[in-house]
Amino acid sequence: MKRVLCFIGNLRGGGAQRQMFELIKILHAEGYAITLLTYSRDSQFRLPKGVVWKTVNYPSRILKILSLYKFLWSNEYDVVISFMQYYSVQILPFYWVNHRSRPLIICGERNITLKPDWFEPLLFWFYQNVVDYIVPNTYYQKEYISRVRPALKEKIRVIYNCVDTGYFFSKQKKCLGFPKEIIITARYAPQKNPYMLLEVIKKLKTNHVKNIHFSWHGDLDNKADSVEKVIRNMRQIISEYSLEELISLKGYSEDPCRLYREADCFCLPSLHEGVSNSMLEAMSCELPCIVSSVADNPLIVRDGENGFLFNPKDIEGFYDAVMRYLNLSEEEKILMGRNAGQVVKRKFSKVAFGEAYIKLIKDDEETGGKIS
Repeated sequence: MKRVLCFIGNLRGGGAQRQMFELIKILHAEGYAITLLTYSRDSQFRLPKGVVWKTVNYPSRILKILSLYKFLWSNEYDVVISFMQYYSVQILPFYWVNHRSRPLIICGERNITLKPDWFEPLLFWFYQNVVDYIVPNTYYQKEYISRVRPALKEKIRVIYNCVDTGYFFSKQKKCLGFPKEIIITARYAPQKNPYMLLEVIKKLKTNHVKNIHFSWHGDLDNKADSVEKVIRNMRQIISEYSLEELISLKGYSEDPCRLYREADCFCLPSLHEGVSNSMLEAMSCELPCIVSSVADNPLIVRDGENGFLFNPKDIEGFYDAVMRYLNLSEEEKILMGRNAGQVVKRKFSKVAFGEAYIKLIKDDEETGGKIS
């Protein structure tokens, strides 16, 4: 039985944590002995029975890293899977120094790189000298890594995120008629392009388009200064231009599937994005998508087939995408949603996700050693 260590800071938060949780469930079901290693017990998921969960947590960063290395020295694994660059750059030095029974090492890159972190050269050096597989979840990131460090190209394997299609599915047809409910599930952050959205909504009001309503669902209770500033600014603009009938700002939901089932369309105007879990979940619920043409979105959303694409810096293009959706017949909207659901079933299933990671492990078994 292969012993697999999965390493990430915690299981609370964004897409990387959710994807790690799904991977743990899949590998555990396949009979692998799984240990999850984190810095805290903060989690929004319930691990399968039999998965060992270990933590190393000290207030001092140095002591935390030393505790991490002490744990690794005391425990041997056949496979180590690390998600997120920030955590990979912490765990890899141990395996560079310690050549004793070095495991197969897989590092998952979960976000696209816009502005390189200071530690990127160091991380890529470890990728080249220690890591066996680098797994970005976008072809955009694969191209970036290959361009910056061509020597890493042969180690890269793109594996898209997975969606729990057993939970995210369309239970019933959307209600016919108006207004059309367009849902955004995203953080209240400049990256998600909220001010551009409000400019489009102002234009909709100016042109007397009344058969539409946007609902933005995010964490309204987040006390971070940057988040509070975005929420405050959005509310000020909504009030100043009397947009209350066209958009509502709402809190985080513990049941996003219900939100998608009650909506008619999904929107995400991000300035940059990896592969949005929210977008995939909405598509799995058979919602057409109006999304920005960034990163891998054009490979997933086919304009006019399962949604509409626009330049996130082009107000007119965004407005036109919304109007193209509204001008579809009800039958065309439903067909577009079904097309979206088929894309997720074909490319983003848990089966495809799990098989891709298991193939990396089994390829190592068949070759009798690591490829690096």
